[in-house]
Order: sequence, then structure tokens, then C-alpha cells
Amino acid sequence: MGTQAHVDGTTSVAWFNPGDPATVQNPFPVMERLRESGPIVLWQPGLWVTTDYDVQRSILRGKAFVQGDLAASLKHFYGPHFDAMEHPSYRWLSGAFVMQDPPDHTRIRSLVTDALTVRRVMALEPSIRAIADRLVDEVFDAGRMELLGSFAYRVPSLVMAQLLGIGEDECDAQKMAAINDAVSKVFVVFEPRILTTTELELADRNIEYLYDFVGELFERRRKHPL
Repeated sequence: MGTQAHVDGTTSVAWFNPGDPATVQNPFPVMERLRESGPIVLWQPGLWVTTDYDVQRSILRGKAFVQGDLAASLKHFYGPHFDAMEHPSYRWLSGAFVMQDPPDHTRIRSLVTDALTVRRVMALEPSIRAIADRLVDEVFDAGRMELLGSFAYRVPSLVMAQLLGIGEDECDAQKMAAINDAVSKVFVVFEPRILTTTELELADRNIEYLYDFVGELFERRRKHPL
């Protein structure tokens, strides 16, 4: 099905498939075609896509726009009988603050922004440099680097662990690698498409793994506060 114009002027792009392997491998021609179709296009009934910066900014900042009911939205993909809350990964997504509307979003966002003020981030610079230097030294010792796994994933993970007060004795390199791998398998639930049974089962198992890790950490903190 190609591009069609509706009575209200909205263009339909039913051909758009973000999960198509060819699109994942090279999204640029598809993104260009979307931009040429208009600033806001109808993808599926009740689902629109925009590639326009000003439109995106107005949506993200506008109080009139809300996230809505995630479970109901997912029925557009999986069908009317799909129960998203039966899946731990979608339950987690429904509670993530980026998926919340005010006042919950406002409350949780204030906690995040207080922890990530410019002054707080600038104060972290020496420790971030030390982490980066240590990882680069490991690369020299090994004689090779796999950039994403050896550096790009580990730097923000170690910085966040430091922000959360997680010591290396609680989360060594092997545990951190397992956590990063689990996060990558869980984040597939952000993709607006039908996940395969394997993908969804894998996401469910890995969010349970992350819940177990955080739950054990909370229990230790209750018994032995920092």
C-alpha cells in the first residue's frame, strides 16, 4: 500500500515498517521518504509519525499532549485481546517515567533533574575521566578494542553506577557486562512494532534479572546504609 492523502489533508504511510531488516540496516532512504510525505503522517489507525523538528518539540513540550494508556496503545499492534501487563517487560515500560503523564512524570522527572544539574555533572568530570582512562588502559593491555562493548557501553554504565552508589565490589566488570546485555534485550519494548515471541520472552526474562539485581541491592542498603 502506497502513500495516500486523506480528506483532512493527512498523508497515510502504511508502507512504513520500522522493524523491516532493510530499514534497520539503512534507515536513511526511508526517513527521507517520510520527510517528503509531510511533517505529520498517519502510519496506522490512531498512530502518527513526525519527522519535523518543530512539530516534535511542540509535542514533547506541549501540555496538551499525553502518553495515554500504554496497554491500550499496544493493542493497535498485537490485537484487541493482547494483555501487555502480563509481560514483565511491558509492565516495566508502563511505569518508566518517560511513559508517564503529569503529575507522576513531573514528580519523577524532578528527582532526575536534581541529580543531573550542570553543577553536579561538572563535579563528576574528574571521575568520568578516570573511568575513561582506565578503560583505554585496558585496551592497550589487551592490544585490541571492540568499541561498543569495551568502551561506549561501559562508560555511562560505570558513571551511573557511581551516581547510584553502586560499588565495584557489588557490580564487577562481569556483572556490569551482564547488566548491559540485559538492558539491551529489554529496551526492544520501546520499539513501536509487534515483537516476536522470542524477543518478548527474552525481554521478560531480562527485566526479571534486572529487578532481582536491584532488589538485592535495595535489601543490602536497608541493612547496611551508606
